[in-house]
Amino acid sequence: MKSKTLIKLNLWLLFTIVVNLVPPLNIVKSQNLILAENLISLNSAEGEKLLMESKARADYIPLTINFTTQNNLAYCGVASIAMTLNALNLPAPEAYEYNTFNKSYPTFTQNNIFNQDTDTIITATQVSRGGMTLEQLGQLLTTHQGFSKSNFTIV
Repeated sequence: MKSKTLIKLNLWLLFTIVVNLVPPLNIVKSQNLILAENLISLNSAEGEKLLMESKARADYIPLTINFTTQNNLAYCGVASIAMTLNALNLPAPEAYEYNTFNKSYPTFTQNNIFNQDTDTIITATQVSRGGMTLEQLGQLLTTHQGFSKSNFTIV
């Protein structure tokens, strides 16, 4: 009798530990950082007014439409490249990860921006292990058809 009780107790203890240590998979949490006092939130009336009066709003809309979160912590540049190339409406490779009814769609993704040309600069594996520099990001952009160095300036 004692061994059954002990097993039940151990199982309950293990269950409690797992439940408390492993976050639920269906809950996604995000938290906005506190904005410094000298900055204006785009989410405010003043921020919205500034955006609408800005010459940059023409670029803002296509970028927000193509916004994507990075696949991993090192893929900030990769996500930015995919967003930029899609916002510029450049010819894109097939995105097999979006295959529907045996049809894939041409769009830049964090998977298909890497190819034989980009591998001469940096590989997907290297980026996933340590990110990339702004110089490498610029070089990767220029390997894609229709994108040239005249399209951007790295500051």
